[in-house]
Order: sequence, then structure tokens, then C-alpha cells
Amino acid sequence: MSRIFEWFKLRTMTVALLVGSTALLGSCATTQQEEETVVSVPEVTNLAFMEDGVSPYVRIDWHGDLTFQAFEMNQPRRIVINLPGARLSENVNALSQPTTWLSSVVPQVRKELSGSSVRIELALVGPVDFSTEPVPGGGLKVRLQTRVMGANGDDRLQVGEFRLRDVVDGTEIVLPVSGQWRSDPKVFQLKGPQRLVIDLDHAVSRMQGNRFVVESPRVKTIQIGQYDDRLRIVVSLAEDRELPFQVQKEGNNLKIRLGLGATASSGEVVSVEDVKFKKVDGIAQIEISLNKAGPTVEAKRDGENLILNISNSRLGMRPKRMTVADFETEVSTLDVYQSGESVQLVAQVSNRNAQHQLFTQGRKILLRVMTPQKARELAGLPPTPEYVGEPLSLNFNDLEIHEALKIIAEYSGLNIIASDEVTGSVTLKLDQVPWDQALDLILSAKDLVKERIGNVIHVMRAADLQKRKATQAQAETTLDALYQPMVIEVVPVFRAKASDLKDVLDSLIQAGAKTKGKTTVQAGGATATGAADGQPQDETNFESAVISVDARTNALIIRDQPRNIAKLRELISKLDSPTPQVLIEARIVEARNNFNQQLGIAWGGQFSRQNSVFNFPASVGIQGINGTSSSSLSGGGGLLVNLPASSGSSALGISLASLDGKISLDLELSAMESANQAKIVSSPRVITTQNVEATITQGQQVPYQTTSAAGTQTQFADATLTLKATPTVTPDHQISLDLSITKNSVDTATAAGAAGPSINTKTLTTHVLVKNGDTVVLGGIFEQNKSEQTEGVPLLSRLPFFGWLFKRNTDADIKSELLIFITPKIVNIPQKVERADTSL
Repeated sequence: MSRIFEWFKLRTMTVALLVGSTALLGSCATTQQEEETVVSVPEVTNLAFMEDGVSPYVRIDWHGDLTFQAFEMNQPRRIVINLPGARLSENVNALSQPTTWLSSVVPQVRKELSGSSVRIELALVGPVDFSTEPVPGGGLKVRLQTRVMGANGDDRLQVGEFRLRDVVDGTEIVLPVSGQWRSDPKVFQLKGPQRLVIDLDHAVSRMQGNRFVVESPRVKTIQIGQYDDRLRIVVSLAEDRELPFQVQKEGNNLKIRLGLGATASSGEVVSVEDVKFKKVDGIAQIEISLNKAGPTVEAKRDGENLILNISNSRLGMRPKRMTVADFETEVSTLDVYQSGESVQLVAQVSNRNAQHQLFTQGRKILLRVMTPQKARELAGLPPTPEYVGEPLSLNFNDLEIHEALKIIAEYSGLNIIASDEVTGSVTLKLDQVPWDQALDLILSAKDLVKERIGNVIHVMRAADLQKRKATQAQAETTLDALYQPMVIEVVPVFRAKASDLKDVLDSLIQAGAKTKGKTTVQAGGATATGAADGQPQDETNFESAVISVDARTNALIIRDQPRNIAKLRELISKLDSPTPQVLIEARIVEARNNFNQQLGIAWGGQFSRQNSVFNFPASVGIQGINGTSSSSLSGGGGLLVNLPASSGSSALGISLASLDGKISLDLELSAMESANQAKIVSSPRVITTQNVEATITQGQQVPYQTTSAAGTQTQFADATLTLKATPTVTPDHQISLDLSITKNSVDTATAAGAAGPSINTKTLTTHVLVKNGDTVVLGGIFEQNKSEQTEGVPLLSRLPFFGWLFKRNTDADIKSELLIFITPKIVNIPQKVERADTSL
């Protein structure tokens, strides 16, 4: 790089000698070859709440280059926009007019050791989703949308089991994700040993485990950690050296590429389009924009310079020098230029102990330079204490704690006070150790802590300090509660019954009151309850809330402090969620198969003879008669055996008679066979809400008569098929059904008595889990009635061979089966419901 500057200088001097004006033309030559920029501090200039045809949004305008951080926080619920390194214009004021979405928008200027920053807090009325989009010319739109909760009520980003694939020049780790990204992944590297750390905000792991040992030439282990709503993925490298890496969001996957496989192929030339410098939370951040993703990038230290080399690339802009000393970071200047087939960026770093982090996000390369303390903070590690006290040497056996503290107090010139609970002795040997470090070592050995106020150090037990801070926090919360005004707000309830929600909220208030301490202070209508045993004040204390119901408008009337009302509104919004409705379609099929077979016989005859020898009997006649008794044989012959098949049957008749007509015989053989198949189908439908029983009944009412003192009355017995179903929608959109099927039918074999006809009852009770829209088949109510019946003349019907002349046989086989097909479907319900602000 020094040769390039010498070439610039030589050319500038040559042009100056030819023209005669060194200062003027030297400046022109520099403008042609190298653009020098002094970066100014950006400024937030405007803040407004607006709406368009898409959604409402908060617009933030600024001048200059800014990097923003957007995230959501709870207690109270709010969206926070951080603008590190920015200042706030005097014309920007807070937005205090409440809306359906926001209660206020407050900008703040924060003074930090690393410089000033602007923090904008959007206080939310209820749960919302937000997205960000840039404003041309410098600015940001924060769009607001009604939050749609997941099936299980969890709206965080869901991260599933990872897949790892090794190739010749790299390793790829793919993590499937579902849900909405709230922010981009935060990626950085750690040394000792080498690790790649990816932080995902508002995310949760669905993996089976939190530490995975993998077989890969580049990766040793993958660890998963959950810290509140932040999910941390730590990839431990197999070798103790830096590897090129790339972390990208691709569709429903988060892809991590390590090694040369994370870079573009050698044949592709990448163009560097722009270089920007920003200060983010006291960290120097250099953002490089490319025309395509995937170059080979390497960063290394060379004395006070940090050199970033982008291989196989060209500079799509003028060589550039940026003076960034005003930002007060570890970087003072930046130089960007073409070096052969690579583009190099040289950052002058003032602190030799500064650490850097390099990662890529698509077509952007981010290089961060920071102090070691900041690197530990980003890694979630406690900061390394810095000791500045004068060194001292101590060598004691069984030295009383109070004596040790007295020695350090005399040496440091500070006042040290120890609580009565601080007792014990310590053995130590310290040689030339800073006195403040020696004090920390002594305190840590006896589980003690210190609190410094001015030039006084108070030493106490850790539990006592925690109790003291809790008491102070409780007192501050109590005072805050005492002086907050009470307001009344009407909260409409859209789906549930307001009275039901009131019962739930009242039980919550009563449960909270029972768990509070004994000290209760009342002033101005507000109630502030202290915590017992020095425990922190509960931030969800609704004990002062008074809730009433307006049945006419199905609304809740709440009287409480504003901060509690905001929490109650959020709770009501969650409880007043749409109750899933289920459409139950039933197809009831009753199949019958009847078979009857009969074989019968009917025969008879007559015989008559005149006796001329005797007076009695003068004549003899034998014939069958109709019926079971008769007083006369006149009127023609009847049947001796009358057992024919049922009516409608086929018959064969034979008639035999003598020539003189004195003997005649009539014979009739009859048979009947019938087969009957029937199918009865009904398709009732019913819709019901979750956990509410639905009933489908079909059948008939059978009349019967009863006799009492009041006379004869007609009553009805139910012979019906009843289906009862209670649906429950599971978080994965399946439907759990409690089913009960009852079939009542009249027993035709039993005559109806005074109490009514006999009813045959069959019941089926079951529990099934069905996917949305699938069909489950229920069977099991199957009947088969087989009967064999013989009617005949006593004794004669049992004669061998001739017995069939004196009997009738009837065979019947009746089969019936009941099948029920159940198809449940979830009915979609619109999720978006606007809640108006109805404060009084």
C-alpha cells in the first residue's frame, strides 16, 4: 500500500511542476485516484405515526449512515429501535396520542462510554408483529400487524433438527426453521478454542438434546443454548484456526457453510460496490456491499493494521480513504484499493489487543473491531475485571476477616465497613497483587460481596446484599404504585362471554392477593402490597383491579392503574382468542340381508259307504274338516293336514278319486323362498365449537297405550339412533373426538305391556384422533338372527319317511350391520380483530 501512496505522490508532484500550482492540481489528482471522506455523526430528524393501504407504521427519518437494531421486549410490552452512534434533533418529540396499536412512542438519548446513541421505544397496546423497511434517503418504517399465534400459542421462531453434510472443500449445516424472523442472525467467532457462534432472537429449539458430537473434519461439536428468548448455536471447530464461513437465510432453512465451500468458485469475479463505516454499541463495524454472494475473504493483523483481503474480486468504486477518528472506536482510518486480483481493505487499529469478527450475510461482508471486554460481552461471558490499585504483598495464616479488611483499608486509604454477619478467618499469601484484586480474592473465599458508595466500601454477605436490593426495589415499586392515578377502561370482548372472563380474572386477582406479603398500604384508592421476606416485588400485581361486566355490550369495565390495565388488556386479548369450530359430517349406513325358506304340505280326502245289511250305521263317511271342531260333517270335505307355506308361495296339487266317487284324496305341496337386501344411508351434519358436545339423532317414536285411573293414554317410546361427539382441536391441527353411539330398537318378539314396548339398546363409546378432513369408520354393531321352525301333527310328524306328510319347516337368516363414517373439519375463523381504545 505504501508503494501506491508513493505513486500517487510522485504523479501529483509531476503535474504540479508542469502547471505551476502544487496545491491546486495536487488536490485534483488526488480526487481522480483516491476519494477521502470524513464521516460525520448521523442525526435523527423526524418521528411520525402514519398509515397507508398496507398497514400502520412508525416512520423514523435520519441524515447520514446508520445501523439500527429492532427487537421486542416485555414487561411492559414494547418495540425497541436502537440507533448506535446517532444523535437526536431538537425538533423530534415524543408521540403521546394513543392509537389502537400504540400508547406512546418515546425517543431517548443514551450516553455510554462508547458514545451516544438514540433509543426509540414503541409502547404496545397488545401483542403485535412488526417488520422494518428502509426509507429512501435515510430512514426506517416500523410496520405493525396483529399477531397470529401459533397452534400451540408459541410465536417464537422454531428451530428443528440440523443436517450436516461434508464435501471436499467445505461443510454445510442446515437447520430447518418455521415462524417469523424478528431479526437477522448475529454471528461472531471466538478463540481458545475456535468457535462459531450464531444467536437467534425470539427463537426456541425443538431439537432432542443440547450437545451433539459430530463426525466431520471441520466440526467437532454443536451445542444449543436457550437464554430467555435467545437461542444460541455454538459450532466448535475441529482445528484451532479460523475458517471462512457464511451464514444465510434460505427459504425455511438457516444454512451455515464452513471452509472454502462457503465461498464463490475461483472462476467468478466479485465486485466491491460500496464500503460503509458505522459505530454499533461502541463497536467499529465495516460493511462491504458486493454484487454477488460468496467471495473468499480473509482477515489478518499486521502490526497496527488489520488487512481484509477479498480474493478474485475487483473494485467497483474509486479507491477510498475514510477518516473515522471522530467515532472514538478502535479504528481511526480505512483504505480500500485494488491489489492485483484482489480488493484489500486496511483498517488502522490503535489498540493492539483489539479483537475482530468477520462474517458474511449474503452480498454483505461485516468486519467488526472491538475491545477484548466487548468481545467477552458479545459472547455472553462476564467482563474481565480491571484492577488499578497499588500492588501489595500479604502472607498470613488464619487471619481474621476484619483484620484483613483493616489492612486493605489502611493501604488503600478507603473506608471499609463490615456487617456483623461477616465472620471467619482466611489464610493467604499474595505477592505484589493490586489491593483491589486482593480484596476481591478475600471476599470470594468467604462468599462475601462489596458495595462501594463514594470512598466507603460496605462488605456483607451475598444474601444480605440481595435482600437489601430487593427491599429497595420493593420500596420504589410501592411508591410508584401509590402515586399512579386510577383510570377506568372499557375492554370489549369479541368471542368469549365477558362474565366468563371476569371469573377467570377474579380468580387470578384473588390468587395473587394470597401470595403477597402482609404489608398493604392504601392511598388515593390505590393498593400497593409489599413482598414478604425481601423477595422482589411481583410485577403482575392486579390486587388493586376492580372488574365489572356490561352484559348488554359484552364488555369488561376495569378500574386500575394504567400499567396494570395494559397488562390486563394483553391478558384479555389472549384469553379472547377464537375458539375453533368443527364441522362434523356423519354418514350412517345400515345394511340388511334377509333370507327365508319354507316347505309345507296340505292334504285331505273323504270316504263314504252305504250299509244295506245293518240298520246302524246305515252309512259311513270319513273326511277332513276345516277348523278344530264341527258339529256336522256336511258341507264338503276339508283338509286332514293343513300346513302349507306362507301366502304367495308356489304349490303343487294332486287329486285322486275312485270311479264310484266313494274315495277321494287331495294333496298339495307348497314352498317359499325369499331373499331381501336393503341399504339405508343418511348424511346428517352438525357444527360445534371446541369441547362442546354435538348430538345427531334419527329414528322414530313408537306409540303405545297405557291405562290408568285417568283413562287410556297414548305415549311414545324412542327407537332412535343417537350420535354424540365432543371435538377438541390439538395444537398440530388434529381433532380429538369423544364419540358415543346408541341404537335403540323395538323388540318385536316381545308384546308391549303396560309399561310400553321392550326396547333393545346397543351402545358404542370410543375416543379417536383424526387429522383435519380425514374420515374415521366406526363399526361393530352387527346382528345376525338365524331361526329354524317346525310345525306338525303330534306323533305322526315324527314317523320315519312318512313324517314329512304331517309337518311344515321354516328357515330364516337375517343379517344387519351398522357403519358410521365420521369426517371432522376445522372451520377457519378470521383472526384479525381491532380493539378500540375506550379509556375513560
